[in-house]
Amino acid sequence: MPIATVNAAFVTSQEWHEAARGMANIVEVKVLPAMEIYRFASAARSHTWYAASWWFGTSAYDGLLRSSKSSNESLSSVARRCLAVPPEWSTMDLLIAVRVLRPLSAWSGTPRTLRLKDDRGRYASRLEPDRTITQLYIPGLDPKKNRGQCVAWDVAFAPLPVQSPVTRTRA
Repeated sequence: MPIATVNAAFVTSQEWHEAARGMANIVEVKVLPAMEIYRFASAARSHTWYAASWWFGTSAYDGLLRSSKSSNESLSSVARRCLAVPPEWSTMDLLIAVRVLRPLSAWSGTPRTLRLKDDRGRYASRLEPDRTITQLYIPGLDPKKNRGQCVAWDVAFAPLPVQSPVTRTRA
C-alpha cells in the first residue's frame, strides 16, 4: 500500500528537474516519521533554516563527520567540498537537524559536479563532490517556489538543537 505524504501535491516534473540540477542517480524515496535529517544554513537567514528543499540523512551526516574528524577540517568545510556547494550559495555556518513528523516524498541522489563561471560568464573551475554522499531534495518546503504555496515546516519537522559546524573538530 502506498504511503501518503504531506507534500505529494508538490511532486511535479518541475521540482524533479530542480532536483536533477543538483543530483545524479536520482531515485524517489519516502522520508518517514522519526527519521532525522540535516542541512547546512546561513545563520543570518533564519527564515530559510527549515523552509528549504535540500537535506541529507543520518548516513550522509555520519560520513561527513568521519571525514571531518579524519582530516581535522571543520564539518562545514568538509560538507562544502563533499556536496559541491560554492560559498555564494550559503555561509554554511549552521547545521540544522530535524526529526521528521509526517511522511514526506523526496528524491535522493549523489551530488553533481558543479561548473563555476567567472565574472565574464566563462567556465572557470569545477567543484567535484564526494559521490559516496547522498542527499535529499524534498519538494514543497520552500515558499519561494510554487507561488508561495508550501508545506509549513512545523507540520513536517520537529527542530533539534541548532549546531555550529564551523569549528574544527578534535581528533
